[in-house]
Amino acid sequence: MLEDSDRPGFFKDYYRAVRKATSNDQFNQFSKLKTNEERIRFCFNLPAAHDIDIKTFFKGKSEKEALEKKEAGNKCFGRKNNVEALKLYSQAVVKAPVPSEECADPRKMTLYAICLANRSAALYHLREYHYCVKDIDEALEHHYPKELKYKLYKRKARLLSHMKQHIDARDAYRQALKWLDWAKMEREKRIEHQTDIQKWLKMYETGKVVKNWDIPEGYIEPAPIIPDLAEGSSERFPSLSKKVDVKYDNNQGRYAVAAEDIEPGDVIATEKPFAAVLLREEYGNHCQKCFKVTKAPIPCKKCSNVLFCSAECRQESFFHTIECPILDLLTGSGMSINCFLAFRLVTQYPLSFFLDLKDQLVEEDPKETTNNKQVYDPTDFLRLYHLVHHAESRTPEDFFHRCIMIVFMVKALKKTKYFEGKGSASSDKISDAEAFVGGLLLRFLQALQWQPGYY
Repeated sequence: MLEDSDRPGFFKDYYRAVRKATSNDQFNQFSKLKTNEERIRFCFNLPAAHDIDIKTFFKGKSEKEALEKKEAGNKCFGRKNNVEALKLYSQAVVKAPVPSEECADPRKMTLYAICLANRSAALYHLREYHYCVKDIDEALEHHYPKELKYKLYKRKARLLSHMKQHIDARDAYRQALKWLDWAKMEREKRIEHQTDIQKWLKMYETGKVVKNWDIPEGYIEPAPIIPDLAEGSSERFPSLSKKVDVKYDNNQGRYAVAAEDIEPGDVIATEKPFAAVLLREEYGNHCQKCFKVTKAPIPCKKCSNVLFCSAECRQESFFHTIECPILDLLTGSGMSINCFLAFRLVTQYPLSFFLDLKDQLVEEDPKETTNNKQVYDPTDFLRLYHLVHHAESRTPEDFFHRCIMIVFMVKALKKTKYFEGKGSASSDKISDAEAFVGGLLLRFLQALQWQPGYY
C-alpha cells in the first residue's frame, strides 16, 4: 500500500492545497465535530475544497478504430489464424459504437453487430460454441443487417445442433428460412441455401424425439465451485465452519478461535462480498461484474474502459451506469483500491436503497455481548454498516484527510445521475441526500482501513 505522498494522481496536490488554506481556527472547529455527516458538510463548505475542476470524461467509442480492427481481423480470419482474428475482432467490438436512440447513422448502427458476427465466426472455428451463440444473439439484438440475418441464424442452428439443443436449433433454422427472403444473392444461390435449410428442418420435424438435451461437457464453461466448509457450517455464523467459534469480551472485542483442530486445506469461511472491485490493471481482460477472464468480451455501451463476460453481467452492473462517466476521473485522482471499494459500496445501490434505510443507519453502533445468540445474516446490510471503524481512535488529521477524499467523491457523484432529484444544482453546495451519502462513504472508508495516512 502506497503512502498518499507516493501515489500518482492529482488528489495529493488537491488535498495539500485544501489543508494549507484551512486556518487553525477552522481546523479546531472541525476537530470538535462528532458525526460523519457533520464532518462532510464542514469540509464541503470550505472554499478551497472547490478549487478543483470536476469534469466527466472517459474513453469513448471510435468508429475508425473499430473498422481498422475489424479489417485486420478479417485478414487473419482469411488466413485461418482464428486466435489472432478473435483478438482483433474483440478489440473492434469494444471500440464500435453501440446502437442507441441517439445514433442515426446507419453504418454506425450496424458496425457493432457486424463485429460481433465476425467474431462469432472465429469462435465457431475455435469450437467456443457457447460464446459463439452469445455473440450471435447480441448481434441480432443490435441492428444486424436484415439481408445477412439468414447467415447468422444458420450458424446458430449448427451450433445448437452441436450442443444437442435440438428444439432451439429447429427454431433457428426456421428463422434462417424466414430471413432468407431478405438476402441479396442470385436465385441459384438462394435455392441452394433454401434446400439446405429445408433438409435440416425436415429432419427435425419428422424426428421421433426432438428435445433440448443437457449440454455436453466442454461446450459451456462450468460455474465456479464454492468449496464446502469443513465439518459443515456454524449454526450462528453460516459463513463459518463448525471448526471455528466466535467469542467476545470487553477488552478484545469480537474474535475467532479454533473450536477443534483445523487441518491444512480445511475451508473455514466462505462468504459472498457486499462489494468487490477489479484492479485497474485487470480491466483489459476480466469482467467488471464477476471477474471472470473475458474470452469474448462484451463492452459497456458508452465507454471503452471496461469489459463484461456477457450481456447479462453488463445488465446487472448498475454500479457502472453511475461510474462510467467519471471512471477516468477517479482513476486519475490516484484513489486507492480501498477508496474504490468504499465508492462501490455506494454506487452498486440506487440512492433510494440508502434513503429507505436511513432511520436504521445510526452513528452509534450496537453493543456486542458475550451471550448474544442472534444468527449472523451475511446478506444484512446493517452488518456491514456496523463493522468496527475505530472512529474513537482517529486523529483530526486522519479524519480531515479522509473527508477531503469524500468531498472529491461526492463532487464526482454530483456529475452523474446518482442524486437525480435529490442533489443540489450547485457544484459548491451540498444537499441533505449528498451529505448523507458522504457520511456513509466516510464510514465505509474507516471500516475498510484503520491505518492513518493510507488511502
